[in-house]
Amino acid sequence: MIMLERIIQRVDVDVLYTSSLGRAKESGRIIAGSRRIKIKEDKRLNEISFGRWEGKTGQELWDEKDPVYKKWMEGRWVTALQGESIQSLRQRVKKFLTDCIRQYRSKTVVIVSHGGTIRMILIELLNLPLKHMFSFRIDPALVTVVKYYSNNTAQLVCLNTRDMEPAWILKK
Repeated sequence: MIMLERIIQRVDVDVLYTSSLGRAKESGRIIAGSRRIKIKEDKRLNEISFGRWEGKTGQELWDEKDPVYKKWMEGRWVTALQGESIQSLRQRVKKFLTDCIRQYRSKTVVIVSHGGTIRMILIELLNLPLKHMFSFRIDPALVTVVKYYSNNTAQLVCLNTRDMEPAWILKK
C-alpha cells in the first residue's frame, strides 16, 4: 500500500472515490495521505454481493456440490442465493460512471474499489461485451489506469500494475 500511496502522491488528484466497505475506505485514506483530496464514499462501488457464498472458498462451494456455483464455474451468469446479479452490478456501475463523468470530465479521478467492480468499470468504459469481464486479472492494491476522452471513448493505459515509472501516465 505504501508503494501505491507514493505513486498517487506524484499525481494531481481532483477527487478520490471509495466503496463503502471498510478495506476500500482505509485504502482511500492511505492513498490520500496528508493531502487535501476530497474523498467520496459511494456504495455503487461496493463489491458484488455473493450472498450465501460469502466467506467460502471455491473449493468449499465445489465440495458442497452447489449446483448454482457449478453453473457459475461453467461461465454462466447466475446469482448466488441471497446474492446480487451481474446485471445489478452492471447497472449500479453504469450509473456511477455516468454521474462521475458528468461531474468530473477532464479531471483526475481515483477509484478505490474491488475486483468485480473494477472489472465491470473496465467493461463499461471500454465498451466491451460482458463475456470479457473475467478476462482482466485484478489483484489487491495495484493500479489500473483508464484515460477517458471527450468523445466518450476510453483507453486502457495500464492494468494491475505496481510499476508506474514514470507516473506521467496518470497526469491529465
